[in-house]
Amino acid sequence: MLSKNDLLALPAKPLARSRNLFWDTFFYDINSLLPTEKAEIAGFSDHEGSIIVVSPQNTGKPVRYYVDTTEMLKSEKSSIGGIAVAGVGSSIVGTAALARNVADTYGLDIAGIVSGYGATDLVAEAMGGWFFYGFIDKFRHNLEIMVENSAGITEAPVPFGFDFRRSRIPRQLDSGTLYDILMSNPENLEIVVGHSKGAMLIDFVLEEFVDRMQGQPHRYYDELQVVTVSAVVGVPHKFKKTSQIMGALDWFGAMNSLADLLGDIKPATRPQYIANAWHHLNLQIPFKLGLVDALGAYVPLH
Repeated sequence: MLSKNDLLALPAKPLARSRNLFWDTFFYDINSLLPTEKAEIAGFSDHEGSIIVVSPQNTGKPVRYYVDTTEMLKSEKSSIGGIAVAGVGSSIVGTAALARNVADTYGLDIAGIVSGYGATDLVAEAMGGWFFYGFIDKFRHNLEIMVENSAGITEAPVPFGFDFRRSRIPRQLDSGTLYDILMSNPENLEIVVGHSKGAMLIDFVLEEFVDRMQGQPHRYYDELQVVTVSAVVGVPHKFKKTSQIMGALDWFGAMNSLADLLGDIKPATRPQYIANAWHHLNLQIPFKLGLVDALGAYVPLH
């Protein structure tokens, strides 16, 4: 059965699918996928929150498509080594291409979460693509700064008497998928990578994860490598292994980033700039950000 979110977005889906397939050929390294893989993947649904599991190209393993988290975890929980989340409204082809880049870098099976065409995503995109997650990230980061600069305060005050994030932010299906995978604690999960809006989504979900743990320890805090690409966000400080990668020419990503984190504040949050690179990962277009090379150079897993 279609959700309310799906029904609201249904009239726009054919147009959005064609448009986003076009943009994915620009923003993502779709040539990392074999022609047969692209043809197969293009036939899968772009349902928001669905999952495409991609293995390194040299393994010869087929791509695997799953409608939801439960279905994916039944088959892949012990095998997935990472998660990839592409930008707002990306097609499943762009998601698979991002997952393939990460898979080829580390030799891991990567679960790509499809952003899809939910109604709330379309509204967010119309407002600049960053508003939903970007606003919350900026809001929370300002609270963190206030708390850190206030002697004797150990917990952030709740503005206006309520928790803004919990009571005002709708649970989108892509964020819900990521949250559910993290909560299932796959034993071999080592890395989470987000590009553009995907980086903001990851940060948002990690904040929810920290809140859910309520101060309890978790292996993710010391072991999970969190990587943001083309957007600098305020990853929760509990996650010790955090890397942020930006193209030196990426004014678009800078617009959607936390301005203070673009500066030289803390080594843990300082982005690694890639010379002569813009926002896109397509190796066939000038000023690309070569993700495999960047990850290999700046984000070692072991």
